[in-house]
Amino acid sequence: MIRKQLEHRIRTLERGLDQFTGLEWVVNVGKLAEIKSVIFDLPEGADKTFESRISPDDLARLDGEIARSLDHTPAADVRQKAFHAAYGTLRRWLDPNFPGLRPVGRNRAFGKD
Repeated sequence: MIRKQLEHRIRTLERGLDQFTGLEWVVNVGKLAEIKSVIFDLPEGADKTFESRISPDDLARLDGEIARSLDHTPAADVRQKAFHAAYGTLRRWLDPNFPGLRPVGRNRAFGKD
């Protein structure tokens, strides 16, 4: 069940890409594609690890971030910040279980994004 919920949230977050242009748009498309490839290719039963780590409050916060990224009322920088917050939340959830993802944060083995 959590797999379908995450797929839906990622697809909804994709609509927030419209607020970006140029290279920034390309980079964000790549970031979402990376997450999608992990979620959509999860081995059978792997989504159970998420159910134990992701609380309903975490999902509600993610939904709020996604909603702010799609709301056309606030300024573009507010929407973009919400988009990046939602992406960061998804990425943090995936990182511990999927070491094949490009590392993020201070302790990464690769160069900067």
